[in-house]
Amino acid sequence: MVGDIIDRKRYTEATYSEVAAFFSRGLELFETVVFTAGNHDVYHDLGAVIPRGVIVSGTQPHTIEVGEWALHSAAVEVDRDPRSLVSDFPHPLPHAVNLGLLHTSVTGEYSKHDCLPCTTEELLACGYDAWILGHVHSQITLNPEPFIGWVGMGRAYLIDVNDGDVRVQNLVV
Repeated sequence: MVGDIIDRKRYTEATYSEVAAFFSRGLELFETVVFTAGNHDVYHDLGAVIPRGVIVSGTQPHTIEVGEWALHSAAVEVDRDPRSLVSDFPHPLPHAVNLGLLHTSVTGEYSKHDCLPCTTEELLACGYDAWILGHVHSQITLNPEPFIGWVGMGRAYLIDVNDGDVRVQNLVV
């Protein structure tokens, strides 16, 4: 999950139980669930509702190793986070599928507000097999190969590895 699990303006007390149920369902479906906070999430204390077993990304670039995957991520620290972090992201791990997870506006043309700004070129320079982005509410592909794109609100991607090639496609349930 790449952020904005909760809206800073439209929520009720019931929203917190819905967030808990969302993550619990993720833990039923997947061996590993990772949450990278977005700019809306920083307004809420989600620590009490995120179930045990969900890996929560920190605000500094780091790597989470899961099986043959290396997930490189950093969470938003404040709303409209102005930090430029991509150059600090870890190098790809050899013999792993390297996936970047980031809640970012990139250069801002698809967003109302900047958040962890960077460029497509900076993301490509990391050398990862794909980047899955949050923040922009539409599903937009910035680069087809290696894939760099926003998931969009209410959407999900299935990331598959065949013969070393990473394929990103819409998850259809």
